[in-house]
Amino acid sequence: MSHLEFLVPGVVALAVFNNAVSFLIIRLFYSRLHLQTFESYRLTPISAFSLWWGFVLTGALRSFFTGLVVLFLSWVVVPGLRIPGEIFLWLVPVAVTCGAFGVFLGLCLRSFDDQALISEFLLIPMSFLSGTFVPLDCLPFWLGKLMWLFPLAPIAQLLRQVFCRQPVPVSFLALLLLWLAFFAYLDL
Repeated sequence: MSHLEFLVPGVVALAVFNNAVSFLIIRLFYSRLHLQTFESYRLTPISAFSLWWGFVLTGALRSFFTGLVVLFLSWVVVPGLRIPGEIFLWLVPVAVTCGAFGVFLGLCLRSFDDQALISEFLLIPMSFLSGTFVPLDCLPFWLGKLMWLFPLAPIAQLLRQVFCRQPVPVSFLALLLLWLAFFAYLDL
């Protein structure tokens, strides 16, 4: 595997993750605490799950298109780069999982300080240590194992498997579904 074949899926995973999480954190923060429109949403005659699912899909759709843009730019900039068609199918559950994580974090915020803390101590370290730029095997053993507890590590590895045309282990899909169920449980 060349360095670019390693790097492109990691950058796509990072773009999808950052776009969904950042968009939803900011949107939920402002609608809950600043504009106070979130309560209006909750008063509508729809279920809490429908409201949660609407926010998740909003972030997922936005991040899915970001992933497509990054893939297109990679294809344009890197001569001879072959992008497998399956990656477009796998971007959907990846984007939905990232959207669910963004809703979870957005609902956890209580102040501007919380937003800075989440960004500085969770999102930025996760971006660099989750195997997006450097293989998890290059990290200290305990840190490499710890990174699997965060959603970005399995997402980056899943997209890398697809990009290299290797079979995706069922455990990756199971892990994405577990993350989705976990965030839904915490949010609802």
